[in-house]
Amino acid sequence: MKISIKFKISLLVFLIVSVVFIVVSLIISGQLKTTLNREIEEKAVGITKSLLRASTRAILTNNELMLAEDADNIGIADHEVLYAMVFDKEGKIWAHSDSSVKKGKRLSDRVSSGALSSLSGFYKQHVIDPKTGMGILDVSSPIIVSGKKVGVVRVGYSKAESDKVIRKINRTIILVVVAGIIVTIAVSFFFIGLMVRPIEKLTQAVILFGKGRLDKKIIVKTNDEIRELADSFNETVEILDKTQVKLRRRVRDISTLLNAAKELNFSLDMKNLASVLLYTCKEHINAKSAAFFILLNEEQDLISFHISSGIQSDTNMVFDPLDPVFKYITKNPKTYRFSELEETCKSTDKANLDKLRELNCEMLLPVIVKDRVNGFMVIGPCKYENNYREEDFEFLSTLMGMANVAISNSYLHTLSITDGLTKAYLRRYFLFRLEEEVKSVKRYGGGIAVLMMDLDLFKKVNDTYGHQAGDKVLKEFVIIVKSLSRSTDLVARYGGEEFAILATETSKEGAGYYAERIRSNIERHKFDIGAAKINITVSLGVASYPLDAEKMNDLMAKADEMLYKAKEGGRNRVCLMENAVKIPEK
Repeated sequence: MKISIKFKISLLVFLIVSVVFIVVSLIISGQLKTTLNREIEEKAVGITKSLLRASTRAILTNNELMLAEDADNIGIADHEVLYAMVFDKEGKIWAHSDSSVKKGKRLSDRVSSGALSSLSGFYKQHVIDPKTGMGILDVSSPIIVSGKKVGVVRVGYSKAESDKVIRKINRTIILVVVAGIIVTIAVSFFFIGLMVRPIEKLTQAVILFGKGRLDKKIIVKTNDEIRELADSFNETVEILDKTQVKLRRRVRDISTLLNAAKELNFSLDMKNLASVLLYTCKEHINAKSAAFFILLNEEQDLISFHISSGIQSDTNMVFDPLDPVFKYITKNPKTYRFSELEETCKSTDKANLDKLRELNCEMLLPVIVKDRVNGFMVIGPCKYENNYREEDFEFLSTLMGMANVAISNSYLHTLSITDGLTKAYLRRYFLFRLEEEVKSVKRYGGGIAVLMMDLDLFKKVNDTYGHQAGDKVLKEFVIIVKSLSRSTDLVARYGGEEFAILATETSKEGAGYYAERIRSNIERHKFDIGAAKINITVSLGVASYPLDAEKMNDLMAKADEMLYKAKEGGRNRVCLMENAVKIPEK
């Protein structure tokens, strides 16, 4: 059972006050009783002395009548005297204040025996009257005549009046004690409440603290140790609250970094990486705007590709990694505030700083690969705060560190699957993707097509103009083909001057028109080889899945067969299964 500290203190005060009042009342009552008993004894002894003197005179004069009168007068003189008697040493009564008691009666009770046993002085006995139940002070003294004990005088003095006074005083004391206890308890309970209330507030705050509530503060107006304890508690709670906020931010940062790491590790496409980084940064730090500029491959000279969010102005901007501001960033790689860059490079690269200012740049996060700035992210102003916090810089720096690794991996992946000369995909990657697409069509339905292409009489170009001219033709040929293709179409260099295209979600008829568009554009194009501009033609073979083949190898064989037929049929033409005709331009 829970017992409050207020109750415990109140109970302790009650017990202490009660004991004090009871002890004090007992002392006062005892002193009053002692004083009253002393007065009664003095009166009783005085009366006994008077009777003793009178009795001694009567015995010396042998005056029995005077002895009886003296005993009667003693009883009449003071109404508190219950009896007065004189008896000889054998206990026979000589005189008694009660006329009904006959002379010569022998006294044999315990009190009389005690009186007879006294030899000198006054012998006091406290007895109870069996008839009335009242207290009696029995005082006796021996009668000494000529040095001999001849008798005893005995007086019984009533204590009824004193007992009545003592009872009245005791009742008064009890009432005073009870009233004092009640008043003391009430006053102490009030002051205890004032003392305990801050402790109760502290207890409630600790309970809420234990439940995870850190918004409860204790307000104590007293200036004592409890105030110091409450202030210390408030400071502790405030520190813990700030720490909890930081921990929650850290947990949120780590969770975001883990999710971003998954996206970055499982994606090798540069555009997808740029999108993940942009929106992760912008949403996590609550930026109003953000833009990401990146080189799609390491052979580009200018940073032109970008994605952005929240930027209203024209962002068709181009940046040169060799400009002074980017050289400075390369030497000092870190996350920059725009004000820091502006202060450092305002005299050397005002043009780029103006571009960044137009993008509302607050922070710049560089992407550095092989000691060169291959891209950067521009972070605009914060939505809710004037300035970004230090934790935001730490988060962005950590994320961009991961991004640099992912982007480097993307460049390496691109190098591993693309032809170094033409930037078309390699044959190995083409066959890998073709296998995946065949499985997808087999499972979900649809159709794909393979276009095999071979530049006509390309050996003649190499022999006539040289291999460098041939390389230029191959590069320009791929550029034209990519410009005529969709983003989902995969253009690959299959070998030498032979190329292949994987056209997804394409019918046989659509593939034929696509092939003819390529053929006709190549036929009309003038290839610049430096010393001259020449014409080149291309032959194409087309096969579709699943109409022309049921397996991937068969599909490639059919496409290659159609290419052979196109070459045998006179070159500069498109050949599909079951025909080898030149398809008119759509």
